[in-house]
Amino acid sequence: PQEAISLARFHNVASAYRRATLLDLPFPERVFGEDVAWAARALEAGWSLAHAHDAEVRHAHVYSLAGALERYRLDAAFLRHEFGVRVRTGPLAVLKGLLHELREDHRHRARVAAPWGPLLLRAPLLRTAQVTGQLLGSLGWNVPIGRAATRRFG
Repeated sequence: PQEAISLARFHNVASAYRRATLLDLPFPERVFGEDVAWAARALEAGWSLAHAHDAEVRHAHVYSLAGALERYRLDAAFLRHEFGVRVRTGPLAVLKGLLHELREDHRHRARVAAPWGPLLLRAPLLRTAQVTGQLLGSLGWNVPIGRAATRRFG
């Protein structure tokens, strides 16, 4: 399953498709994860995906804590439903994930020479919401959370 996810995991926010390909293989009806579900179907149908590893895309969301928790709950629920993969399996996986994300935030900040500012306080809170949402989605939690919640998955 991890290999399938690695091959199919891409975001349609920065993708290009041939018209004929989309006519032959349209996006599936999904409330979430249509791009990953499409990529998995394309690979199963014998198509290939190409990645431009040197391409740069600027795409961002500004999430509230509840919004981050909900977004990553949906993502983990999608991966569990579509691929049988659990992103976070328990408290230890949550802690490891939190430490990994904070380390990556620090590396990114250093790479772009950005000042910490408010990020110093906000990043740990947002990353905690992220990995907690991943745990809830991995465990099958299917109740939308807070005002940020718009959808159930599955």
